[in-house]
Amino acid sequence: MKNTWKGILGCFLMAALLCGCGKSEDEKEVALITDGGTVDTASLDKEAWDGIARYCKEEKLTYGNYVPDKQNTKGFEKAIKEAAENGAKVIVCAGDEFSEAVGTMQGEYKKVKFLLLDGVPVDEEGKEYIRKNTHAVLFSEQQAGFLAGYAAVLEGYTSLGYLGGEKSEQNIQYGAGFIQGAEYAAKEKGLGAGTVNIRYKYEGSDELNPGVMADANAWYRGGCQVIFACGQPMQTAVQKSAETLGGAVIGSNYNQSSVSDSVVISAVKRVQEITYQQVGAAVEGDFKGGEKESLGTGHDGVGLTMAYTTMTQFNQESYNAIYSQMADGKIKVSGKEISSDPSQAGVELVTVQVEE
Repeated sequence: MKNTWKGILGCFLMAALLCGCGKSEDEKEVALITDGGTVDTASLDKEAWDGIARYCKEEKLTYGNYVPDKQNTKGFEKAIKEAAENGAKVIVCAGDEFSEAVGTMQGEYKKVKFLLLDGVPVDEEGKEYIRKNTHAVLFSEQQAGFLAGYAAVLEGYTSLGYLGGEKSEQNIQYGAGFIQGAEYAAKEKGLGAGTVNIRYKYEGSDELNPGVMADANAWYRGGCQVIFACGQPMQTAVQKSAETLGGAVIGSNYNQSSVSDSVVISAVKRVQEITYQQVGAAVEGDFKGGEKESLGTGHDGVGLTMAYTTMTQFNQESYNAIYSQMADGKIKVSGKEISSDPSQAGVELVTVQVEE
């Protein structure tokens, strides 16, 4: 009986979305709210947009994107309201900056299904609050960071850097994974203690400032071979430094290879594919409303951009081997802050130099 009703509800929603009666030119059945940027430049928004477009073209649904006039909660809420009143049945937002806006609007538009990627809705007091019409999808940054650190050391880099913005949960997880991945590769290669060194720093802000490039310049000039940069402003500054000084960069969040030739590989969240799947679930009646889930290698939620890498020692075979071990649960990665005491995560060979 449960499956029967599930099928009926799915068919009902699909029929409602596919029905063309009374549509206006402005009506968009599936909508993406951007963070203020466009969907035609490399970003999480573009990845989400590509996933939406692929699904909607296949199912012949109308879709569109809404760019807020202000990059703040009020601006996001206004854009969500516009999308809902234009007939959106599914609204997608990508990034934790939408947490408060979705937290509010999910209650105002209870018939709309909200998909929040890389964030969790919160109430006015900042507490997590997920209604039954909202699904929150997070990504395992520690696993993505692990793959980045593993690839770097297997490629032959021994002088590494990690630059994050704010000391946020996301940046902590990326950095913790990066250290553990480097350690795992060092053990595999039989390297001695102290052979691999990681310079490690949180810049204290996700805003672009001269200090980021100054740090990257100093690190590259000091012998750092590759820097894992987390957060778009960090990546922009580090890429410019690397281009000038001949250094290498590992990108984060999405494929950075088209942005700079200095990027040797990127540790990514597979936002496009997950969006495609989750929009389909919302339309077809299998939506995980009221739930929060974190997707890692076991769900193909994170990975490395092997199709765009310039690495040669770390190849597809190497990647497949380590990825399958992680997906099978044979390799566990801690997401806790370990930079000040890596030994708590079993790190013995890699030296971590934390900088203030």
